[in-house]
Amino acid sequence: MKKSNRNRKNRNYPILTTLLFLLIGIVLIIKPDVVGKVLCYVLGGSIIAIALVKIFKFFTDKENDLLVKVNLVIGIFMIAFGIFVIAKPYVIIDFIPVVAGILIIFSSLDRFKKAADLKSSDYRFWWVALIFAIILMVLAVILITSRGIMLRVIGVFLVFDSISNIWSIAKLKSAIKSSKKDIIDID
Repeated sequence: MKKSNRNRKNRNYPILTTLLFLLIGIVLIIKPDVVGKVLCYVLGGSIIAIALVKIFKFFTDKENDLLVKVNLVIGIFMIAFGIFVIAKPYVIIDFIPVVAGILIIFSSLDRFKKAADLKSSDYRFWWVALIFAIILMVLAVILITSRGIMLRVIGVFLVFDSISNIWSIAKLKSAIKSSKKDIIDID
């Protein structure tokens, strides 16, 4: 009895996690700022907790070597940074897409050069590389200028992944039921 109960719970696990990811995706689409803030609070709290461990090690470690003293300095800086992340979450939230956008711009500039190299070597489909470069550049500009777009995009991917997973699970269950009927009919 216990084993079948456990099997039933295990069969429901993929559905429950999929529904959880669906909910997270919807929240990311609707309220990306709230999610970003919560993530910054968790990040800042984690940084402070690690810093407190480092400071605790400074006071409890009997050895008086340089590494122990460095732990105190690192711990103090980490606490300051953790407090900054918690106090100014939007600075962190705004900073990540800007850095990612700048990196993508450098990547797209490299793609423009490759498109030019392909054209100069008379490659017939050089324009595909040019289109990729243009798309990358546009995405980078959107990422830099549109606050909250990154979390919304992640939300869209989570919603899409969840819906496709629910569909796949439903089709798989249907196929299993169908194959069980075929086995019973054969007997």
